Amino acid sequence: MTIEGLAPAVLASELSTKDADAVTEQATPRATSEDSAVAAAVDALMRSKELYRDVDLNLGRIARRLGLPARQVSSTVNRIHGSSVSQYVNDQRIGEACRLLAASDEPITRIMFDAGFLSKSNVNREFLRVTGLSPKAWRLEHRAVEAKSRGHAVARRDKMKAGDTGQAPTNSRSAMRL
Repeated sequence: MTIEGLAPAVLASELSTKDADAVTEQATPRATSEDSAVAAAVDALMRSKELYRDVDLNLGRIARRLGLPARQVSSTVNRIHGSSVSQYVNDQRIGEACRLLAASDEPITRIMFDAGFLSKSNVNREFLRVTGLSPKAWRLEHRAVEAKSRGHAVARRDKMKAGDTGQAPTNSRSAMRL
């Protein structure tokens, strides 16, 4: 194909992509207030009952707990959270794993099971998808950031104790009147 022949092909491809995008936008309705209410119920159920810890959790179980059709729960999660139900559940699990990794020195394997994951390969894949890091790398990075933050806080505290606030001195009488 020549360069001249390439331009119409690229244009046709671009037009068909735009047409496909338009069809997708029409096929996926916008979230409704009912979707918001269902999503809030799913979120509350996940938080209060920690359902994500159940390794056998699936769409059917969530729907039964809510007393709603599985299709409604699935489409609501898709519209509100922009993900499948399994991705949503794994996001909850990753959040719990992050909390546990930050708060303890427990082995990553134990944290993986406590958060509801069944296999190490799944937790590694999902952790990478959500955080961009492996669980071990996330823990190390989180601890480094925490240590640096604590270091800055200690330095500020020590600076304040030494009387160097970095601000102009204030008249103590005017400060007392406030």
